[in-house]
Amino acid sequence: MVADSALVEATKTVYQIYWDTLISFLSKHWIAVTLLAVIILIIALVKAILGRWGMLGSILYHYFYFGILLIVGLIWGSNIFVSDFFHLACTILLYPACYFLVGVILNKTGLRTR
Repeated sequence: MVADSALVEATKTVYQIYWDTLISFLSKHWIAVTLLAVIILIIALVKAILGRWGMLGSILYHYFYFGILLIVGLIWGSNIFVSDFFHLACTILLYPACYFLVGVILNKTGLRTR
């Protein structure tokens, strides 16, 4: 029982270190990160217009997923990522919601047909 508690606390500490490092990096280099994300999105859009929409779907999915995780982390802190309930919520809600949203976007733009 004590080992489980120590493992949970160590995991929280590691997540906090990773989170602090990520936020520090993003705050110092937000222009470069945003520019790189836009460039990747433009490349994916050009490929999608040429008929290869897979990259755009993947990029949109990851932008939505990690964007939501960033917002959740900013609101509730990095300890939320250690929670089993959070992992369950990601599996049941977040993964399918992002997948569905990307499908809707690709279908509405006409880049993907069923």
